[in-house]
Amino acid sequence: MQIDDLLITESQLNSRLNNSVHENRRGEFSLLLAMLSHDALDFSQFHLPKTEIDNLVIEEEALRKQFGAGTKQLLAPDEYNMLVGQFNASLISQEGERCGMTSIKLRQCLSPEPLAIRNDDKHIPL
Repeated sequence: MQIDDLLITESQLNSRLNNSVHENRRGEFSLLLAMLSHDALDFSQFHLPKTEIDNLVIEEEALRKQFGAGTKQLLAPDEYNMLVGQFNASLISQEGERCGMTSIKLRQCLSPEPLAIRNDDKHIPL
């Protein structure tokens, strides 16, 4: 057995470890294991070949189209209106009585309601 370079990772051994086990050469197997680095960062799985990613910037709309996602949920409506939630609540309750919870969930997925009623970071609620 002859090793040319400094032995650090098990990938440098190719199939020598496997062959020494199958051919019942315990001395060679022990020697090869002892020669390997004990540092976990030297293991082969941490030194995989890196692939270049050509298009790092992928637009949100392209991803939505690719995965079949619905429209983006707004953080707040364009215009401030306190009655938006009240109007939607009455629609949701009527739809819930007619069609059930499944219909309400479907409506929320297809046309999501804004998360807040105003888009004003300077507003301090009382």
